[in-house]
Amino acid sequence: MFVVAVAPIAFGAIAGLALSWSAPAWWALQCLGALGAVSAGREHVRRREAAVRGLVVGLFFAASVLCVRALPAGDDVADLGDPLFFPVVAALAAGALQAVGVARRPHAPVTGTTTARDV
Repeated sequence: MFVVAVAPIAFGAIAGLALSWSAPAWWALQCLGALGAVSAGREHVRRREAAVRGLVVGLFFAASVLCVRALPAGDDVADLGDPLFFPVVAALAAGALQAVGVARRPHAPVTGTTTARDV
């Protein structure tokens, strides 16, 4: 629960604050988030599970960024694009990056027989 809800909301709030004061900080946090998504994808065995988790996490992140952005903290220093389109892009990117993480996961050596469930 923490990893899927609280972590992306907190990270999105920090990124949303960075959006109003430093473009390099905003983009550095985006790179860090991308690395985190790939790393989180390594926790899954199947790409579909990782992608679904990424979609949910991406939506939580984007919603948090937009909520913080709505606070009167100043103008954005980086272009976020259309606020209605941003959650879609964030969710798709997080889903894709977590699916990539599954491919980067070290696979256990195959021993014995496998069943359709193991694949």
